[in-house]
Amino acid sequence: MIRNRLAELLSERQLKISRVANEIPNLSRNTITSTAQNSGKMIQLETINSLCKYLKITPGEFFEYIPYDIEVAVDDFNLEVRCMDPEPNFDSPDVIDKGAINFSLYITVEPAGQPKYTYEFNGATPITLCYKPPFNAIPIDLVEPETRYKFGYFWDAKLTPGFKTVVIEQIQRAIRERILSEETYDAFSENLWIAINSNFITDTSYKKIIDDAKAVNAKVLNGENETNDLPPFGANTSSDDELPF
Repeated sequence: MIRNRLAELLSERQLKISRVANEIPNLSRNTITSTAQNSGKMIQLETINSLCKYLKITPGEFFEYIPYDIEVAVDDFNLEVRCMDPEPNFDSPDVIDKGAINFSLYITVEPAGQPKYTYEFNGATPITLCYKPPFNAIPIDLVEPETRYKFGYFWDAKLTPGFKTVVIEQIQRAIRERILSEETYDAFSENLWIAINSNFITDTSYKKIIDDAKAVNAKVLNGENETNDLPPFGANTSSDDELPF
């Protein structure tokens, strides 16, 4: 698995993307942004060369590699959104009951030259959510069944901070894409934030989303039908065990 370190390199030098784009005429701001986000499947040699010259680094310092490939998949997916009012209107809140989004999440790790291993999680919404659509953020609990090998140890022992961010984004993207592909109407924002709580990471926005949901639920039950915007932020924690390879 390989990634570029452009985001960290710019942060270390306190450089903004707008300034870099100004000072490297042959690279657009969009190219630099997508490169820093590791969102593309490939980077042109001209882009690597220009950025390495500008930052005065070698390609070895620009890239980071670990001898593992990681894939994330969502299966056995269920989603149910209902309207709270018997006669819905534009002000009617939608409701996602506790557990009404549920699925299996698979994280497959393939070490170089060794058999792959798949970690399995059960995912679900941990609280009833009442909001006027679209939903901007969804909290998700990922629960790992009792097994010999826990993903948390691989997370702590083998992943650098940069690759942890990549894996978090893989998980969030897999869940988001499945939710957006399953819904029958515009109940969710296209930029839906997935706030994960698990044995290897708890998103910093998770508690805020849960607290907001409790407050909104209380207002809805009192007939106020109010809603809140939820913040898209994330961070990590970890756990411990042994590796299967």
